[in-house]
Amino acid sequence: MKILCEESHALPLVDVELAFRGGSLSDPDSLPGRARMMARVMRMGARRQQERDVDNALAALGARLSARVSPSTVRFRGVVLARNLEPFVALLANLVQAPAFRQSDLARAKRETRAALIASQDDDRSLARRAFMETVYVGHPYARRVAGGLGSLRAMKRGDLVQAHEELIDDRRAFFAISGPIAKREVQQLAKRYFTLPRGGAAAPRVRAPKAKRGLEVVVVHKEERTQTQMVIGTLASALGDKHTFDLVVGNAAFGGTFTARLSAEIRGNLGFSYSAYSRLSQRDARGTFSMWTHPSTENTLACAARQLELYRDFLRGGITRRELSFVKKMLVRGHCFDRDTAQKRLDAALDVAVNRVPRAHVYEYERLVSDVTRESVETALAKRLSARDLTMAVVMDQNAAKRAFSELEGVSAITVIEPRALIR
Repeated sequence: MKILCEESHALPLVDVELAFRGGSLSDPDSLPGRARMMARVMRMGARRQQERDVDNALAALGARLSARVSPSTVRFRGVVLARNLEPFVALLANLVQAPAFRQSDLARAKRETRAALIASQDDDRSLARRAFMETVYVGHPYARRVAGGLGSLRAMKRGDLVQAHEELIDDRRAFFAISGPIAKREVQQLAKRYFTLPRGGAAAPRVRAPKAKRGLEVVVVHKEERTQTQMVIGTLASALGDKHTFDLVVGNAAFGGTFTARLSAEIRGNLGFSYSAYSRLSQRDARGTFSMWTHPSTENTLACAARQLELYRDFLRGGITRRELSFVKKMLVRGHCFDRDTAQKRLDAALDVAVNRVPRAHVYEYERLVSDVTRESVETALAKRLSARDLTMAVVMDQNAAKRAFSELEGVSAITVIEPRALIR
């Protein structure tokens, strides 16, 4: 187990995180959602301890505790009054090392997850994002939903959670991180006193690079009588630690990362197609994505999509202006202090380096790396990492209206229609 500590006496509160490298990417192909379900049921109590007992104990300690799973990590995160840190750590250690995995808890967690999946069909924005991810990463582990789907929920058994626990809750994968009025020596003593994690699990899996799609594919999530279209357009981008990372960060901020960026200025300000319009750059161990999000009216969907694609391709051809470069670099450098102004945020940064393998320079030399970006380096990064042709467009709208609209859009290679339920299967 690796120990991280950010000592600060600003508040009588301690933030505690126990993280394990290896999240939903470790799920079997036939059982997506296994890691998340494991963490959810672990939080529901250890042996001879019900969830209400856990909640009552946390309330008595002045504490909160949550379990979160991402593709690459399982994380138990809490905050507690400093004077009650030790009993909180003892409670956390018991939950993690001796989970009950009761059948009744699993059944309830499955019901809650199923209800959330079904309810997600009413969230058009979420459906568009999910359709985009499943299409961009088709055949790749990143296409899987962290929570799994209805089929994997039905198939999941207690033994699957026990197996996930054996694979993931391992000393070599573990990171114990604390920020607050406590020295690192005390954190080490707490870890030694309460944690005896096994060392038998396999190393966290390395995910393969996804393959780029060919052409512009439109995926329509069919919903009738829609007056507004949720629309995501994008492509594969860079991987975590890529040498072009900061060039793309600056380029994205200039193109669509702020309220005054060119995408918002044109789509929202000049044309009035969508109240919100922004672009997003995500990074993962393998390649992340660059995407644009808008929500035009149904009658403006084609015009909005066509103009977005024009703006995007102009962006790839011409990069950003000197004025955009200067403004964005100042904004990013000046705003970075707010990412590090508390002990908890500084601890999160250290965890990104330790657990998620973010290059150390990307965290601790952020201002320099942003300042080093030039117009030429942005143009090079755009040319090398983003595609003008190989794109995915995910929309939530009536299939007949979509087919009429997008059959007229230049460069479309395929139009696929799916039902909302296909995204939670």
